[in-house]
Amino acid sequence: MVRRGEFEPTEGYAMGRKTTDAAVEEKRKPVKVRPVEAKHKGKPTEPYRLLAELIEAHHGELEPARIVLLWRKGWRADVDRVLTLARMRNASEVDRVIAAAIGDDAYDFAMMLNEDAWGGLSDTRKRLVIDHELCHAAPDLDRDGDQKVDAKGRLCWRLRKHPIQEFPEIIDRYGIDEALGINAAGQAAIEAVDRPLIDAIEKKGGEAEPVVLAAGDRVILSRDIPECGTKGDALEVASVDGAATWVRTGPTDVFALTDGDFEPEEKAHPVDPDAWKSWPINKLAVTDGVLQRMAEADVLTLGDFQKFQERHGDRWANELKLRGTQGALVNDAWVEFWAKHPEFCGDAAV
Repeated sequence: MVRRGEFEPTEGYAMGRKTTDAAVEEKRKPVKVRPVEAKHKGKPTEPYRLLAELIEAHHGELEPARIVLLWRKGWRADVDRVLTLARMRNASEVDRVIAAAIGDDAYDFAMMLNEDAWGGLSDTRKRLVIDHELCHAAPDLDRDGDQKVDAKGRLCWRLRKHPIQEFPEIIDRYGIDEALGINAAGQAAIEAVDRPLIDAIEKKGGEAEPVVLAAGDRVILSRDIPECGTKGDALEVASVDGAATWVRTGPTDVFALTDGDFEPEEKAHPVDPDAWKSWPINKLAVTDGVLQRMAEADVLTLGDFQKFQERHGDRWANELKLRGTQGALVNDAWVEFWAKHPEFCGDAAV
């Protein structure tokens, strides 16, 4: 007889715990990721063979990258019936540190392939999947177009986003050209809205530095002209009369050239020592964000910028509301500009 509050063990239980006979085997968490074997019987496995072929054919910039392939099980189509066939992952700083700590080779990218679907794909689709993921991988470049290197001398990499994403219905209704071009069209529209002040810079300063020719200067023919010579020939300017530039074709002969017939040879001296002051501020190699700040402060030309510096002294960057290293980058661009134009340096405050 069992009193209230007491527990009477039943079959399969002992002291309140399951006995061995009635125990349910503990469910273990499945391992969904494993490495793709690089070689089998001395030859590259199919995924690694395709990887090497595609890098050689289309992704030469990834030759230095260390890419590992992984099998991923358990990916299923979502509610929209979209199935993930592969995914590219960029190695983080933590991944690199851990790899170094345990003595493994560090990697730059890990590409996971859908192991459940892989066997049912054609060779072309397998190639497409790997090619697509390689398109995500790209060198991380600096402002000069060179690949960045970290403090340990390792090349830096990044992941690219899809530039094109569209529904099949939109492609059906509007055509492939319109659908694929919508991203570029949208970006152009945004830039047109966001850059009114930058456009004012370009309009005020113009796009080209003014060149004024005079007698004794030289020009280079841009095309073949039977009366003068062939494209690339250098001729001396005899005089300039309105739209016509007269060049010497003989001891006493001259011929009139018009715009499009020639390019001015680089001159050894400026026409006007103050000409640089009217040049647009976008002659400095700075970002659109910095140009926008300058335009907001009515700094539209290089001359405006020099006056702004003189007026605000060491606080000019703060007055332009530049953030972080932007002030230093503008200063570097300013110095770089004068290095390219030493003919004006006598008048410039660098």
